Amino acid sequence: MKTLMVLGALLLIFSSCISQTTQSTQNSQNTPNIQEEREDLLESYGEIRRDQDKQTHEYAVRDQLIGKWQLVSLTFEEGDIPEPKLAIKVSLAATARQNLILEFFNEYARYGFRGNSRGIEAGGDYDIRSFLYGENLYPIISFTRRQGENIDRFLLGEAAKRDESDVPFSRDLIPGIHVSFSKGESDSDDMLHLTRYGRMELHPDGWGMTGKIRCTFHKIE
Repeated sequence: MKTLMVLGALLLIFSSCISQTTQSTQNSQNTPNIQEEREDLLESYGEIRRDQDKQTHEYAVRDQLIGKWQLVSLTFEEGDIPEPKLAIKVSLAATARQNLILEFFNEYARYGFRGNSRGIEAGGDYDIRSFLYGENLYPIISFTRRQGENIDRFLLGEAAKRDESDVPFSRDLIPGIHVSFSKGESDSDDMLHLTRYGRMELHPDGWGMTGKIRCTFHKIE
């Protein structure tokens, strides 16, 4: 009888140990799953916050553009790779566009633009989207032509189209026309910069950057 009692006690202890081991194993298996779920939730939350910040950024830029702007300068900034033909085209375009006016407006939930330069007109709609490059958001303006000249040719003339490159690998730095704002020298004038960045190109000596074209305006209304 005593032997049976001892065996029964040992069996209970053994069963308890197995139960605890099983429970511990299940917990250790569930812990990574719970951690993964938390990480997924945090990542989704981060993506939602980034999307909200991105939209807020785009709305602000779209509204800040509203007004009438006069061209101050049209310049070409050299990159690592010489582009003498493009530099000449930009210089000629700058001479022909000294009185260029570009106006952005909002009418009945429509964001539109109109431009005039020595009798040459352009008009249509515009929108802003953001491009993430590294850690920074770059607002990119897109124009939809409704009338007049294509906006690229209206702003840049023959410089709107780059010469085709024969390098095997190239990629855009910032696709499209980048929008940025600043203050003038007197800190009172609102300045607008529309910049078309160059490309990164792979040459025998390594990667190099082509130049960028920048239109600078000051606000007149």
